[in-house]
Amino acid sequence: MIHFVGAGPGAPDLITLRGARLLAEADVVVYAGSLVNPELLKNCKASCKVYDSSRMTLDQIVDVLCDADAHGLACVRLHTGDPALYGAHGEQMDELDKHGVSYDIVPGVSSLFGASAALGVEYTVPGVTQSVVITRMEGSTPMPKGEELAGFAAHGCTLVLFLSASLLHEVQEELLAGGLPVSMPAALVVRATWPDEAVYRCDVGSLATCATEHNVTRTALVVVGQCLRARDARSLLYSADFSHGFREAEHGGQPDQPRPLDKLMEDVRAYVPCCEQEVRDKEQMLSFMCEHDDCLERSNLVAHVTTSIWTVNPARTKALMVYHSIYDSWSWIGGHADGVADLRAVALRELREETGVAGARLASCDILSLETLTVDAHMRRGQYVPSHLHFNVTYLAEADEDEVLIANDQENKGVRWFTFSDALAASSEPWMVEHVYKKLVACSVAGSKRDVLL
Repeated sequence: MIHFVGAGPGAPDLITLRGARLLAEADVVVYAGSLVNPELLKNCKASCKVYDSSRMTLDQIVDVLCDADAHGLACVRLHTGDPALYGAHGEQMDELDKHGVSYDIVPGVSSLFGASAALGVEYTVPGVTQSVVITRMEGSTPMPKGEELAGFAAHGCTLVLFLSASLLHEVQEELLAGGLPVSMPAALVVRATWPDEAVYRCDVGSLATCATEHNVTRTALVVVGQCLRARDARSLLYSADFSHGFREAEHGGQPDQPRPLDKLMEDVRAYVPCCEQEVRDKEQMLSFMCEHDDCLERSNLVAHVTTSIWTVNPARTKALMVYHSIYDSWSWIGGHADGVADLRAVALRELREETGVAGARLASCDILSLETLTVDAHMRRGQYVPSHLHFNVTYLAEADEDEVLIANDQENKGVRWFTFSDALAASSEPWMVEHVYKKLVACSVAGSKRDVLL
């Protein structure tokens, strides 16, 4: 019997009780010498044969394991953290299966959790994020299609990156390409739970610089997300007003469950209008959102929430426009929420789909502008769409002009960069030019929405 044992993240007392017992009983130990704390080997008996797998090939490792099993010896294959995460124990088990050798797995404490302990954070903060993506930057080992870091970043949830400490320039580029703002909190946790553990906090925009300044090149986890900043979030689990299978609510009821829409409404409420048009549109938008739970769905034929992304070059001299088939005009980029309350992610997705630009980054997480837009009745893919309203939320993004542009022929007839003056002239929608595009151009030049008074 071969025991695959998780050694834990580094501190020798973080191995499980079962793992420590098996290690003390072992006649043969094959351990990951480049990562496992050698202090753990002090628990091995004097007669135990110890092999460092960092200097061995797969065939050599398997030969040792099979030989130990053939001689009836107790054998431990000691992996760092938990074997299931980047432990490469799957291929070893495949080989043992071929040789008819039995094995079991003893879980370990992953450095994933050593890092959260070092940072003093909860990865899944109520109302902030409930998802964690565990991944790595593509290096010498390619990533499968669809698992690009930029794609994961677009979700906005907590990211924990393994095996990426030497690729932080590339990591930073991918995170920004996925739409994370430069101000998104980030941290480097070096040798979590080891005596020389170190924590360096930064943001996405300074990630590579932070690593260079502190000479971080290996054995570090990268953590990115709002969980690093979140405070005062409260779960329902311990709320006095919440009932569950083990406890009744103290006040005879449960609070209303927060809707995904609530965070968006908070953002809209916090937005400071810059003109009378925005004051009125904000009031109308909030009223409709409060009264219609389906306001994010285009199935609401009266009105629904949409989003746009005003995309400029880094010099803030040009805007990216598409020739919209329905409106028969050069226009900004955007689309329907279709049930998704994270409009920042929707806006970046629309930008990629309509223009082919994948490297754009939000200039800010804040709303750039609000507007209520009228949409005339039209035919869409053979279906009649009645006149309705779009309650539109706009964000500001920057993109490089040298990115390849690809028009989405299902929606648009063209995509190109315009100088701001040419963009205003190119649009054949006078109301949009006067009430929206001029405002956005002024915001782009001023650099701040609050600098614009119309």
